[in-house]
Amino acid sequence: MKKVFFVVLILVAVLMLLDVRQYIAPSETSATNANKPDVIDYYFNDFTLQSYNTAGQRSYEVTGQHLKHWQAQQTSSIITPHLQSFTEQGQIESVIQAQEAVLEHKLNQLTLKQAVNVQYAPQSSDALTLMTEQLQADLNNKLITTTSHVMIRSTQATIQSTGLEAKLNEAYLRLPANVQSVYQTRF
Repeated sequence: MKKVFFVVLILVAVLMLLDVRQYIAPSETSATNANKPDVIDYYFNDFTLQSYNTAGQRSYEVTGQHLKHWQAQQTSSIITPHLQSFTEQGQIESVIQAQEAVLEHKLNQLTLKQAVNVQYAPQSSDALTLMTEQLQADLNNKLITTTSHVMIRSTQATIQSTGLEAKLNEAYLRLPANVQSVYQTRF
């Protein structure tokens, strides 16, 4: 009876040591899974993220339906993104919306796809609305670019082109090809 008890005790001790060793030295498969590009690090549903400049002022606010983040790639995929850019005075400078987006965190660049809508100075009488199917936004430089068809609408004009480059914080707009416009005149 003592021998059986002693053997059981040794088996329990060995099992406990094996279990502890698993926690102390994780297996190689779990270490390599963290570096795989297709492993999602975290995700949010119905989220709001805010970015502040060095003076402590809000510069961006991103909201969306769903965000997935991949640590190995340093990218996030966003479903129905809504990005607001703010001036130094705290006013809304621009609003960008789309059906989906990919954010590259290292470069702070956003690629937007499907029904992209940009409103520049939405609270002023000089508001512009830009519509396209694909757009890249450099958030550090407030630069937006596309090679897709673009339609820009204001109260005075409608402009269409193929491609666009614009600085959201400056009065800079470049339309490289196939530009057509219609202006509203008042006599």
